[in-house]
Amino acid sequence: MDDFEGHADDLALRSEYSPYGTNTISLSRDPKGSGEYALRFDYDFAHQTYTGVGKRIEGDWSSYDTFSLWLEPDGSNQKLVLQLVAGGVAYEAYPSMTGTEAGVVDIPFADFRPAPWDTGNADRRITPEDLRNLSQFNLFINQAEGATGTAGSFLVDDLRAH
Repeated sequence: MDDFEGHADDLALRSEYSPYGTNTISLSRDPKGSGEYALRFDYDFAHQTYTGVGKRIEGDWSSYDTFSLWLEPDGSNQKLVLQLVAGGVAYEAYPSMTGTEAGVVDIPFADFRPAPWDTGNADRRITPEDLRNLSQFNLFINQAEGATGTAGSFLVDDLRAH
C-alpha cells in the first residue's frame, strides 16, 4: 500500500495523506523499515485527544489474509489505530505502542473489527468481498488513559497486504 519510497519530499507526502486534527508527518531516512524512507508521525495531545492521517486507496485485497507494517513505537502506550475502510465499513486494529523496539507487525484481517463507534456493524467481520472494495486507509493515535506523556513520535513503513 505504501513503502514511502514514491514521495519526492515531505510536501509530496503531505499532499497524499489528509490530516485529522493537528500533527506533522514527514519522511525519515533513519530509522526505517526497508528502502530509503519511513513515515515519521509527530503528535501532541495538548489540545486534542486523537489525531491522524488518511489516504484514499483502491484495489482488490481479497486474496490476502494479513496486513503488515514496520513500526517503531515511542513507548508511550498511547492507542495506535490502523483503520481500513472496506466494503463501506471502517475496520480497526490496534498495534501496541509499548516499548521502543522497531519491527514488523503482522495483523490477520480476521483480527480487524468494526470501529467502536459503528454499533450497527459491531458483530460484522471483514470478508473477502469487503477487501474487494477498499476506499480508505487511516492511521490514528488516540490519547490513552494511563499513557505516558502527551506528545511523541513514532515511525511506520512498509504498509502492505499479503
